[in-house]
Amino acid sequence: MNSTEPSGTDESSALAGLEERCSPKRFAGAFALLVFFVFLPLLVANTSLVLRDFSVFGYPLAHYHRAAFWSGEIPLWNPLSYAGIPFAAQWNTMVFYPGSLIYLFFPLPWSLSAFCVVHLYVAGLGMYFLIRHWTASNVAGVIAGLVFALSGLVQNSLMWPNNIAALGCLPWVLLTLKLALARGGRHVVFAILAGSMQMLTGAPEVILFTWLLVGVLWLVEGRLNESVGRLAIVVASVAVLCAIQLLPFFDLLLISERAGVTQENNWAMDFDGWVNFISPLYETRTKGIGAFYHDTQAWTHSYFVGVPVLWLSLVALCADRSRRTWVLGGVLLVATWLAMGADAGLYSLVAKIPPLSMIRYPVKFVIVTTVVFAMLAGLGVRALSKGAAIRIPTIVTTCLCLLAFLLIKDAQEPGDVARSVVTKSLWLRVVAGAAAVVFLLQIFKSRSMAFRFLVGVIGALTGDLLTHQPVQPTIDTKWFREPNPTLATYSEAAQAGQTRVHPSKSRQIQNLFNADASLKDAFLLTRISMFNNWNLVEGTAKVNGFYSLWTPEQEQIAQALMAEPQEVPPGLADFLGIEFFSPVENTLEWHHRPTAKPIVTIGAAPVHVELAQTLPRLTAAEFDPSKEVFVVDGSVVAQHAPTASITNVFLMRDEIQLSVRTPLPTMLTVAQSFHANWQAKIDDEQTTIHRANLGFQAIVVPPGEHQIAFYYEDRAFQWGRWITLGALIGLVVVWRRIKTIEEEEESKLDTA
Repeated sequence: MNSTEPSGTDESSALAGLEERCSPKRFAGAFALLVFFVFLPLLVANTSLVLRDFSVFGYPLAHYHRAAFWSGEIPLWNPLSYAGIPFAAQWNTMVFYPGSLIYLFFPLPWSLSAFCVVHLYVAGLGMYFLIRHWTASNVAGVIAGLVFALSGLVQNSLMWPNNIAALGCLPWVLLTLKLALARGGRHVVFAILAGSMQMLTGAPEVILFTWLLVGVLWLVEGRLNESVGRLAIVVASVAVLCAIQLLPFFDLLLISERAGVTQENNWAMDFDGWVNFISPLYETRTKGIGAFYHDTQAWTHSYFVGVPVLWLSLVALCADRSRRTWVLGGVLLVATWLAMGADAGLYSLVAKIPPLSMIRYPVKFVIVTTVVFAMLAGLGVRALSKGAAIRIPTIVTTCLCLLAFLLIKDAQEPGDVARSVVTKSLWLRVVAGAAAVVFLLQIFKSRSMAFRFLVGVIGALTGDLLTHQPVQPTIDTKWFREPNPTLATYSEAAQAGQTRVHPSKSRQIQNLFNADASLKDAFLLTRISMFNNWNLVEGTAKVNGFYSLWTPEQEQIAQALMAEPQEVPPGLADFLGIEFFSPVENTLEWHHRPTAKPIVTIGAAPVHVELAQTLPRLTAAEFDPSKEVFVVDGSVVAQHAPTASITNVFLMRDEIQLSVRTPLPTMLTVAQSFHANWQAKIDDEQTTIHRANLGFQAIVVPPGEHQIAFYYEDRAFQWGRWITLGALIGLVVVWRRIKTIEEEEESKLDTA
C-alpha cells in the first residue's frame, strides 16, 4: 500500500505541473507566437490575403468604409453599386463594429489582413477559455483552442472579414453567457458586451448558430427557472445595445429579396461530403492558384478537422456520459445532416422555419460542426485524463478511414485532382493523426514526460491542420495600390459618378479561379473589369454588385442587363446612364455609348402603367427615357418639356443638389434606386418622391427656376443611435452599481 502512495503522488504532481505549464497566460503567449510565425508575411511584410471574397468583397467594403470615415461621414448609402443601395444597413459591412478601428486607422490592405489574423487568434483563445471552464483542464483547453482556430473552416474564413470576426467572438459569447446564467452580477454585463460585439460583426449565419447553441446548452444545463430571467436580460440588452445596426438592417431586410423567401438547395454537402472532415482533397478541383474547392459547393474550400479530432470526439461520446456531451453529439449529427441539403430530407423542413429560411447555402451548417468538433475534442482530452477506454473510438475511427479510402478509390467523379494525390493526402492525414493519438495517450501514461508528449501532440495536430491544403494565396500589396489603367479611358462624367459602367456577362463571371492566368494577372483582371465590388475602390458607379441584401426591383434590372452588351435594351441602358460597357469579344476593353443619359434628367412625361408591365416597357426597343417615365401612381400629372434644363449638379454620397429651369410642369428623374429614406425638396419645400421606371426616383417639378435637393435620411439609424447611446449609458450605470454592491459584500466578508 505504501509503495503505491509515492507513485500516485508523483503522477498527481506531474499532471499538476502539466496543467500549470498550460496556464492561460502561457497559452495566450505561445499561441500568439504560433499565429505570428504562421502568418508572418501578412503581419510584417508587404503581403496581403487575396483569395476570392477577400479581394472582391471584403477589401472594397473596408476601403469604402475607411474613405467615408476619414471624410467625417457615416456611410449609410452607397451610390456606386446597384444604382444605389444602403451600405451600413447591410449585414456584413461592419460599420459599427468596434474591431473595424484596426483597418480604419491603419493602412489598407495590410490592416485588413491583420484584422482577420487577429480574430483567428481571438477565436482560439476564446475556445481555450470555454473548454477550460467546462473541464477544469488547461490541457483540454489547449487542444480545443488549436483545433478551432486552425480548423479548415476558420482558416478559410480569413477571406471573409465579417465571418472571421464573428467566429472569433463565438466562444466568448458561449463562455460569458454561461457564467452570467450561473453567477449573475458583473458576468451579465460581460455577456451583454460579448453578444453585442458579435452582433455588430454582421455575420448572420454565425450569429444565428451561436445563439442556437446558447439555447441548446441552456436547456441542457437545467435550473431553467433560476436563469431564464438573466437570459432574457442578456438577449434584450444585446438587441437594444445593437439597435444602431439592427434597426437599419431589419428595415432593409423587410424590403429585400430575402423577405419571406425559402432558400433553394444551392451549394450543399454531398452525401459522402463527410469524408472531407478527414480527407480534405476528396472530390475537389483547383484552378491555377492552388485553392481547392468541392464539386458540389464552392462556399468554403475546407471544413477539415482531422483524424485525431474525430477520434477525440468519439472518445468523449463514449466515455463522457453527461447530458451536455450527448447533446453536442446529437447537434453534430443534425448539423452534418442539414449541411447535405434538401436531398437528405431534413433541410427541406428546417428551411421553412424563420430565421433559418434566410440561410442561403445548406453547407453553412458546417459552421456548427466545426464548433462542436472543437468542443468534443476538448471533452475527449478530459476523458483520456480520467482513464477513458479507447477501443471503440479507435475501431470506429479506423473503419471510417478505411471507408474514406474505398470511396476515394471508387469515386466516379474525383474532380480534377488525381486520385493518387487525394489518397496520398488521406494517408498523410492518417499518419499525422495516429502520431497525435499516440502522443495523447502517452501524456496520461508516462507522466514524467507528459509535457514533451503534449508538445508532440501540438506539433502533430498543428502540422496536420496547417498542411491539409495549400495555405491561402497572398499577393504583394502594391497591386492593390497600383492605379487602374482603364480609369483614364473614362469620361469626366463617368469618373465623377454622373454616368455608369457596365461589365458584360462574360466579364462578370471572371474570378480568381482563372486557370489561364497567374495569381497577379487574375487579380488585376478583377480590378480592370470592376468585378463584384471593385468599383467601390475605383470610385466608379455601376448597376450591379456583390451584396447580401438588395431589393427585388434591383435584381430584376440587373437580370435584364445580364444579356451580352449587344442585347442590352438601349433605352434602359440610356436611362441608367451606362456610358461604358465591355464587349463579349474583348472583355478587357471598355466601349463608349454616346447616347447614355446623366443619372439626373428632366423633361420626361409620366406614363401610367401597371407594375407588372413596367419591366417589359423598360426593355422594349422603343423606350425613350428623355420623353417618358413609367409610374404606377395614376395621380402624377406632368408634361414632356424638351427645353427643360439642369445645371450645377453636385452628386455626393447621400445627397444630390442641382438647379433646374423648365417652362412646363415636368418630371425630374434620378436613375437611383427608390428607397423610402430618400427625401426631396424644391426650394426648401418638401415634395413627394415617386417610384419611377420600376424601382427608381422621380419628382414633379413646377414651371420656373428652382433649387432641388435630394437627401438620404435614415430614420431607423437615427432612432437606433439614440437607443444604443441610451443603452450604453445604462450599461455603465448598471456596471458601477454592480461593482459597488460587490465591493460592499466583500467588505462585509472581510469584516466578518
